[in-house]
Amino acid sequence: MLYAMALDVLDDSGNYLTMDRDRYNAIKSAVDCLQPNGHDTDRLASALKKLFQEIDRNPSKMEGSVYLMDEVTDMTWVHEHFVQRYFTERASRFPQR
Repeated sequence: MLYAMALDVLDDSGNYLTMDRDRYNAIKSAVDCLQPNGHDTDRLASALKKLFQEIDRNPSKMEGSVYLMDEVTDMTWVHEHFVQRYFTERASRFPQR
């Protein structure tokens, strides 16, 4: 969810994550405190930290670019390893007919 909210800030489609700077700073601090927890989770945390760095950059430096998405992280990887996996696991719990 935090990843999606950070993308919303960067593509200017939402600002819930940053509308309260104290909350945003607390979220960044919490992510910074995450302990290593396996390759996928560590990679997601790293991608999220990169998005936070882009949010904190001077907005004029992002203008005219798509905030260098390829350099920030691979959204396809996040989608496949977290979003799809979440829904696939939930759907597999439904009773078979």
